[in-house]
Parts: sequence; structure tokens; C-alpha cells
Amino acid sequence: MSIYGLLLECVPPPPLGMASGTIKDRHITASSENSFYPARNARFNMPGCWCAMRAQRGEWLEVDLQRIVTLMAVATQGNGNESWVSAFKLQFSADNVTWYCDRHNEKIKVRFITSN
Repeated sequence: MSIYGLLLECVPPPPLGMASGTIKDRHITASSENSFYPARNARFNMPGCWCAMRAQRGEWLEVDLQRIVTLMAVATQGNGNESWVSAFKLQFSADNVTWYCDRHNEKIKVRFITSN
């Protein structure tokens, strides 16, 4: 797109740091974890994975981004051994007490996202 002679490109924002380690292990927590597969292993494109103690609804993984950001995309992957999350819901909180599922801070029904 060109506006007054300027060429503007749609460039995706840089990753937030799950793969690079910018997001520290202490900022990745989970409802439960298998001792061989702790929450800190839930990093993208890395060896290992996070695995909850039981494969059941209600398990969660939390990543504290340490600041308010606009998420453009979420990437997930299985562990390569026929284990993966088949659906998830994405929620946001600025205080870790009140959770929302949309950008307008309205409490609405959370939509499940199919993954992997």
C-alpha cells in the first residue's frame, strides 16, 4: 500500500519470547505437571514438552507476559509422540484475578479453539 509516496508493509510483530527464552521459566505455570514434563518445557520449537498429570478438561498453562500486549497469533505443537492438545481456550488478565476472553473486557462465553 502506498500513502503519499510511503511504502507501508504488513510485517508481523516479533515473537514474545517463548522459544527464545525472553519469557523466563518462572513466568510459565500450570495447573499440574508430570515431573518429566514441567510447565517450563511448554516452549515452542524446543525439545521436551509440558504434560499435565492427567489428560482431562480443566488443565491449564499460564504464561505471564509481564506487560499488556496485543496478541496477533498463538502457535501450538504436539510433542512428536502422538500427544497434543486438541482444543484450548485463551483468556487474559491484567491482575491474575479477573479473567476475560475478548479484547473489550467483557465477560462472555469462551470460544474453544481447535489446535494441532
